[in-house]
Amino acid sequence: MKREVALFKFAYHRPGWLDEIHANLRPEKWGKNLKVLELYLRSNFEIAKQQGKVLEDEANGRAIWRAGHLVTPAMDPVWLYYERNDERYDQKWRFQGVLIGPSPLEGIHGEDHTVTYSPPEFNPSWEIYIDPYSFQQHILVHNKARLVAVLGEEIASNSHLVFRLIYGEIMLARKEAAGIMPQWYMNGYNFLMPLFLTSPNKVDLTAALMINETMKRYELKTLLPPSYAYANARAVVRSPVQFASWIALDDDTDIDEYEDEDE
Repeated sequence: MKREVALFKFAYHRPGWLDEIHANLRPEKWGKNLKVLELYLRSNFEIAKQQGKVLEDEANGRAIWRAGHLVTPAMDPVWLYYERNDERYDQKWRFQGVLIGPSPLEGIHGEDHTVTYSPPEFNPSWEIYIDPYSFQQHILVHNKARLVAVLGEEIASNSHLVFRLIYGEIMLARKEAAGIMPQWYMNGYNFLMPLFLTSPNKVDLTAALMINETMKRYELKTLLPPSYAYANARAVVRSPVQFASWIALDDDTDIDEYEDEDE
């Protein structure tokens, strides 16, 4: 079941809206069909709403928010601008275009509306919980192709061996706690853990770990190819130069929206 997307509930975005935004940005890889850019904007809108940095000016029928830390080639801030939508439609606002600059409208200043990223530190003393049913159905059955691509059909079909292989690597990676990156997932910070399954020099898959503050543990949600993991990790860094060396994006990567999958 697909979860509700806050940005699209907030406003109607006409066809081609991503291309319009992309045309104003400093060059960067955004994946096939600009899907990484879309996920970046969706995540940063959630962060901006949490931090009270989405301006809705009811009196003047307009709304605006700064698009994370996106900038133009001239390093000017990029903003998404909206006007009041027709009352017949569910969304209150409709996307009108991109505004540029530190003060795009009178009385609006970038420093007051720029999101801050404050991901938690990974705690290697916390348990990493792997739900047996979820592992069997979501990882071994529904996303078996990811395992086959790394391990081959014969090994990927051996559920006993795969579980022990993944479990062992996760336990070792937890102790080392190296290269683990924050991501924005399901309206909050979580982690991506690189897994070196076939070679000590190559990240084959990444473990998406949800933070369970109540239980003081991390919960494995899925396994992702490194290029898939890029999208949600990109949402919470000012620039891709801040990434760990293992995470990269191919231009033709078709991003898998694992946050929308049944688990």
